[in-house]
Amino acid sequence: MAARNNYTVYLPGGVPFDPRVPLIPAVVGVFVVFCFIDLTFISPTIAHDSNRMLDELWLMTEGDAAGRSYYHSALIFQSLPEALLLPAVAAIGVVHLLILYGRNRHPATLLLCTLLLLPALLFLARPSKETLLSPVTFVVLGLLCLRLNGFLRVLAVAVCYLFYAYFMREYFIIILAAFAGLTILAQVSWGWRLALVAGALGALSLAPGELFEILQGPRDYINLLRMATSVVGVQSAFTNPLPPDSLGNFLLNYGYAFVRLNLPVLFQLRMQEVFLLAVTVTTFALILFGLRRGGPKERACALLVLAHALTLNLFEPDLGSYLRHLTSATIYLAPVLALLDRRLAAPQPQGGALACDAYDKPA
Repeated sequence: MAARNNYTVYLPGGVPFDPRVPLIPAVVGVFVVFCFIDLTFISPTIAHDSNRMLDELWLMTEGDAAGRSYYHSALIFQSLPEALLLPAVAAIGVVHLLILYGRNRHPATLLLCTLLLLPALLFLARPSKETLLSPVTFVVLGLLCLRLNGFLRVLAVAVCYLFYAYFMREYFIIILAAFAGLTILAQVSWGWRLALVAGALGALSLAPGELFEILQGPRDYINLLRMATSVVGVQSAFTNPLPPDSLGNFLLNYGYAFVRLNLPVLFQLRMQEVFLLAVTVTTFALILFGLRRGGPKERACALLVLAHALTLNLFEPDLGSYLRHLTSATIYLAPVLALLDRRLAAPQPQGGALACDAYDKPA
């Protein structure tokens, strides 16, 4: 029997309508406009990273640990002619948007892509560390999509992340370690998983309290300073409920932070919290879908996003920072979204049964 694709929307009168045609150009157009206008009317803190890099370049040195990432970012942006800076930022952001949209055509998949990209319309519209992270994620995503075994995938990510960590954000070393650990856990039986997790907790129980202070202390340092200086935009900031000086306190602090960052509506009910909840639920649902339904490529990408999320819960000081850093990594969900789109858009016979079998096998 004749098959009817499951992604075309039909308007009254049976007129076919492709939602990609107006949606993607509109989102890209809005982003490009945002790159060239003042966005403080949306959020007074939206240009914080950009202002710090460009205004305080000469106040920082390469050896300044607190400002090293800003210093290196500023050096890169300052090397560009002023007339090319914003066009370069816009070009990187547009590539980011188009990679996540990919060739997806089903309305539900396009909606999920748009939800994950909404924060990028603001965070990538200004010169920032996220702007420079995007090219790294482009390369890593390309490497993850190659036909490599688990070891070579981890090695490929390691090369890119260690380079980025050295110049920009040292915590990418923790993300890399988490990705390696998750990759190992994904390839062994449940018995080995329990044994490895128990062994890791046992090793951590022997670690000095200074290690936990290094991992979770920055949240307290940053927020106590921000609260003392009345910095604008810290309404969602929070501190650790317990001093991070032992494994028990570390785990309790982590559990509290995980709930606070991923279920923010339990603490305050505003549009910001509802939006963050939608993003986190979507992200973790796609991770689970990729792990359960995907092939090696989709599973590797899902594990890397999971590694980002688990690491960010260690030290993120507020909801806005968590949203920005988490959605910077959701570009790795592009293969998972493509798999979901193929399943949703599978031809549907007139008899009504959804013929998904041909699409179940990941690319």
